[in-house]
Amino acid sequence: MLKRLVKSVNYRTRQFVRSGIRSLFVFSEARELGTHGYILSYPKSGRTWLKLLLGKSLCSHFGIPDWYALDMKVSMGRADLGPLVFQHGGSALRDNKAFEDIHHNLEEYREKPTIILIRDPRDVVVSSYFQATRRIGVFSGTISEFIRNDKFGIQRICSFYDLWSAFVDEGPLVMLITYEDLKADPFSEATKVLDFFGLDFIDESSVIEAIEFSNFEKMNKMEKTDYFMSPALSNSNTNDSECFKVRKGIVGGYVNYLSEDDLDFIDKVMSKNTSSIIARYIHPTFPR
Repeated sequence: MLKRLVKSVNYRTRQFVRSGIRSLFVFSEARELGTHGYILSYPKSGRTWLKLLLGKSLCSHFGIPDWYALDMKVSMGRADLGPLVFQHGGSALRDNKAFEDIHHNLEEYREKPTIILIRDPRDVVVSSYFQATRRIGVFSGTISEFIRNDKFGIQRICSFYDLWSAFVDEGPLVMLITYEDLKADPFSEATKVLDFFGLDFIDESSVIEAIEFSNFEKMNKMEKTDYFMSPALSNSNTNDSECFKVRKGIVGGYVNYLSEDDLDFIDKVMSKNTSSIIARYIHPTFPR
């Protein structure tokens, strides 16, 4: 009981201190600025990692405490810019929408720089399964049932990518980033994203520091300790490795969870999709 009380007091003290310091960084003029740009992704595509990479790069550059790395209003405000807004474009798992009901008003994104972050749908559906069953409790059943479910499964992911693929080809204000490229070369991809949003003044050393800060092991530890005091990276059940938001972080990890029947089903769904985004993942170099 005493340990819980001390922990609660310490948590509230940290909240109070951080809230006070935050007000020093979020200037009044920054509060009035509109959205600077968007980063859209289907859930479990690496959004939190990319957000941390960008936020920590800004924090390092401006000398902001790194516990604000997930607070885009603080980090972007120091550059006298409105925040970067991270959204799921109508695909949040809690929305409980079937694949045919995923629609979004694309018009609001046409006048702002927008990045679409994508990931192999097979890795996405596996990670989504653990998110839905272990973290937010919106599904109960096997992973085989999950991938075939209209409200959560592979067809829903394909429909989301189909919705956004035409948007990607429309003009200079839209850019596609893949989780796989981000894993292979985080420096180049993070720099590309910063440049795209007009943040090319960020020095290389700040980006390198951000990459080290946001590696898998450190993010996993920060989630365990609730370092950011944010639901974006926290976990109430640290005894279950599959319950973590920072769960595995590997490319092609789906092969460890899906049966041959599951993979055949997914392949059939993906092969019927005409999206240019899906097409890049129908390739013999991706594991079976």
